[in-house]
Amino acid sequence: MWKGGLMDEGVQKFTEAVTSSLWIFGGVQVVVVSLAAWLGKVWMGRVSERERRRTEESVERLRHELRAMESMTAATRDAFAFGSQVSHERRLQAAEALWVAVLKLRVSTNLMRGFHDVPAKGEHEAAIRNPENELLKDCNWKTVAELAELGPQIEMHRPFLSERLWDLFFAYSFVLMRSCVVTIEALRGEPFVVWYDDPGIRQILGAALTEREQADIFSERFPFASCVDILERKILGESERIISGRRAGEEALDREQELARTIRSLPAELGISSAEQAPQA
Repeated sequence: MWKGGLMDEGVQKFTEAVTSSLWIFGGVQVVVVSLAAWLGKVWMGRVSERERRRTEESVERLRHELRAMESMTAATRDAFAFGSQVSHERRLQAAEALWVAVLKLRVSTNLMRGFHDVPAKGEHEAAIRNPENELLKDCNWKTVAELAELGPQIEMHRPFLSERLWDLFFAYSFVLMRSCVVTIEALRGEPFVVWYDDPGIRQILGAALTEREQADIFSERFPFASCVDILERKILGESERIISGRRAGEEALDREQELARTIRSLPAELGISSAEQAPQA
């Protein structure tokens, strides 16, 4: 009996010890799991906070750069407005000087152009041998030299003229001066060449006029007068774009659109909508 009771008591104590140990180890495991979860949250919070601060710093830096760009853009626009006013005045002066040169070219070659247009084809050889032909009295090297001086005078204004207007003026002056030269050469005994049969004039007209415009010229009764008229109207049209400011406006619009494309390419994390990003062109 004693032995049996003693054994029962030992088993009971062992069982209680094991149970107590399981409770202890189970509690430790819960504590460890809870501690790990807490540490994970703390670590994730610190990482998130560090990333958030880093992102905020990047966004703030980009916003600062955008504000600096906006300030620079505003200053550039102010400077451009002032510069545009001065530049427009110079363009007006350049367009006026060019048209004065056009009128000089037209007046100085008026008789010579009549000589090329009035006689029927095949009659020029006889007309050019007539010493009393009034249409040829201004066709000489002095006239050519005076007209040649107009080119450098207008070229001084070239920075304030569009390239298209300069090309048209060059074509106009070349056609008139070259026609005068071939006529002078015929007066000195060279074979006569009608102005539109000269290779140089043909090449220039091909570059300055459309095929339809060239066809219209050669279908006219007086092709030289028609050619001069078309070139003058094209010069006037391009000059009007400069005088009205449309040419400068088109150039400014191109620059504004380029600025808008640049601003739209800024990172999206700036938090600025497209309407705020790009000025309306």
